[in-house]
Formats: sequence, C-alpha cells, structure tokens
Amino acid sequence: MTRFIQGFKANVKPSILWALLLNELRVYTRLSRTKFTLGLIFLICVFYFVLVTLWHMKLSGVAPMYGVISPRYFPSVLGDSFLSLFCVGILLLIFDMRVRDENARIREVIDAKPIRSLEFFIGRLLGVFLLMALSLIVIVTLAVGWGIVSEFFSIPFGEPIEPWSVASFLILDLFPNFFFWGSFILLLVSAIRSRLLVLLLTLFCICGLYWVSSRLPLNSSAPLQTVTGSVIFSSDLIPQFFTLEIVLNRIALISLSFGFLYWSSVLYPRNVASTKVQSRKGVYFFTGGIVLILCMFGGQVIEHLQIVHWRSVHNTHSDPKTFPNIDRIEGRVDIYPARNLKLDLDVLVSMPSDSVGEFLFFSFNPSYRIQKLAIAGEAIKDFKFKNGLLAIPRGYISTQPVRLQLQAIGRPTPKFAYLDSVKRLSKIFGPEVRQLRYLGTENYIFRPEYVALMPGVKWYPVA
Repeated sequence: MTRFIQGFKANVKPSILWALLLNELRVYTRLSRTKFTLGLIFLICVFYFVLVTLWHMKLSGVAPMYGVISPRYFPSVLGDSFLSLFCVGILLLIFDMRVRDENARIREVIDAKPIRSLEFFIGRLLGVFLLMALSLIVIVTLAVGWGIVSEFFSIPFGEPIEPWSVASFLILDLFPNFFFWGSFILLLVSAIRSRLLVLLLTLFCICGLYWVSSRLPLNSSAPLQTVTGSVIFSSDLIPQFFTLEIVLNRIALISLSFGFLYWSSVLYPRNVASTKVQSRKGVYFFTGGIVLILCMFGGQVIEHLQIVHWRSVHNTHSDPKTFPNIDRIEGRVDIYPARNLKLDLDVLVSMPSDSVGEFLFFSFNPSYRIQKLAIAGEAIKDFKFKNGLLAIPRGYISTQPVRLQLQAIGRPTPKFAYLDSVKRLSKIFGPEVRQLRYLGTENYIFRPEYVALMPGVKWYPVA
C-alpha cells in the first residue's frame, strides 16, 4: 500500500489535477447540455420528493407502509433514484468527450504537454464530479432545509430528515458511485468509438445494476448495494452511519474504478507510450475489486449454509413429544448492551406423559456459553448443547414440575431467529424485497443506545 501511494503521488501531480479540474468546469458550465441536464435532473428529484411527501400525508393513516415511505427517510427511499439520475447526468456530459476533443482540435496540444494519461483522466473526472456533487448537495440541502422549516412552522407537507442517513449518503455514497461510473464511462469512451454505443451500454449497466440489486434477496444483496440506504434503513431508534459490508463495497468500487482508469489511459488515443505496467496495474486493481466482492458473497453463502444446517437439525428433532413442558421462567437477566447477556434463570419444567426418546430438547440461541445447568440442585454433566439445541437426558425430568437452573453468557446471534418461518429471506426476491425492507428486517436490536430482545431470537430457552 505504501509503494502504491508513493507511486501514485509520483505519477499524479495535484497542480495538474487542479488545472484540469478548473478547465473542465469552465467547459461544462458553458455547455447548454449541462444546464438542460441539471435542470431536468432537478425537476425529477423534486417530483420524486413531492410525490413521496404527498403519499405520506394522504395515505400513512390508511396503510402503515406509507408511514415508512416518508420524506424523513428519503436517503433510504429515494437515495438510489437520486444517485442513478446523477450518474446518468455524468454519462450525458462525458460520453462524447473523445469526439469533442477531436472537433476542438486540442488533441495535438494535449499530446504535446508533459501530462500523463492517468492525470489527464482523473483531473477531467474531478471537474465533472465537482459539478454533479455540488448540484446533488444543493438538492439534499434544500430537502433538509424544507424539513426544518416544516417542523418549525408546523407545516404538514414535509418532515425533518434523519441526519445520520444524510451524512452517510453524502460521504459514503456520492463519491464512490460517481467515481465508479465516471471511470467506467471513460473506459468505454477510450475503447469504443461509437458515441451511441457508449451511451446505450452505460445506460443498460446503470439501470441493470440498480434494478438487480433492488430485487435480490436481502440476505445476499449487500455486496452489490452501492447505496447506504439500501443496506441500512434510516432509523430514529438506532441511527447508523456505516457497516463493514458498506465499507468493503466502497473499497471494491474504488479499486474497480482505478482499474478502469489505468485501462483507459492505455486505450485512449494519445501520442504517449502505453506501457505494460499500466495495463498490469489495471488488472491488479480490477481483480482486487472483484475478489473483494466475491469474498463478500462467499461470506453470505457461508452464513446461509449455517442457517440451513440449523434448520435441518431442528427439523430432525421437531417431534413435540421430545420437548418438555415449560410452566414458568423467572430469574435474573443482566444486559450489557452491544456486548452480551448474562442469564441466571429458574425454569419450572416437566416431562409430557407421552414423551419419547432419550433426551428432552430446548431451543436456545447457539451463541451462548452455558456455565451451569442443574435440576433440583443436582448439577447436570451429561447434557449436550450444539446447533441451538439443548439436550437433557430425560432421566433428570419427571412428569412432575421440577426446577431447572440455567446460567449462561453470550451475545445472541440474530441469524438463529425464526428458523421455522414459512417465508424465508433467501426465497423473497423481486418487488417484494423493497416492501420487506420497509417493514423491517432486524430480528432484534442490541446496540449501546437501545436494546429490544424479541422472543423469536430465542435468547432464553424455549420448548
């Protein structure tokens, strides 16, 4: 990494980047196409925001779904639409850059200057990024300002926007998405001479990625989600700025972008030497981004296989006659938010008269470590606890209620919840995915500022 940073500084001079950035700003601010594109994007964004606000005003009291589709959570509701519109705006500005350079007859001048191709592309991209980023920030600022005004004057049309979601949208989403799509467009511009083909290919890729990522099952779509609001739904209870998956995705996007830029610097028709080193660097960065995304998918697959294994084990022992009767649970629960739970429970249990098998089973979150297990004061040494099933030899429990003492410590894993659910996240895809996100996807909340322990996660033993 140190060698890369040193090499990058040696090949990219800030003064040259700044000069290119200013030049691109001057060029694009003079184009009528720029004003038309930004004006149209602004009108579409305002239309979307007004539409969501009206839905919330008119229908939130009728359908609970519209209570969540609210201007307060607009980075989660509209973030992907806003970003895709501005990425299309970047496309409309730079898809004919090669032809404009030829028509302006500045290629010979550029070739004569001591400027590297990587500097040439990064500097020009930064000019477009700055223009688009400032425009998007203006729209977001207007939405945030209107929310503050509507609350101050008690105007029903509008709501204050959740601030953490706005911060993550502007910091984690804006630059990586613009950088990725801008560098991808430059690669196509460098490799393909037809402007129409570049335009159509990029439009297809932009629409395709956002369409696919919005319809994949929630338990496997995170590696492809380029918008924070699609991974973390805005929340007043547990505002969250980022997750590890979001950070890894952005690193992968930036790595892919550098790969595209290095390849563009080789393919673009300039009278400079195109070395194999540039091509290899492009391969390294592109491969690194792809490998990181594949590793994220691999983690999702491993997690899914673990859930499938738990479900299979529980289905094997699903006979009601192998579970005891639980009459009452009492005791002490020490909660250390975001760290663990410490249980000291007395469970009044009895064996069903028609019980079968050598063991009686309790379903208990597998992340716990059992410290003590006793019945009527007699310690149990031959119990089994694996895959979320606590197995106690039936000889310890009779048909008469007895007291089971359980001491355990651990942080319950949310993936263990609702193994017997008819609907599974892995089977829900298409338009239903967006509706599911609005309804909530957390099995429980265990954060420093808020704790909500739901029974479905089985943080205490159930039968």
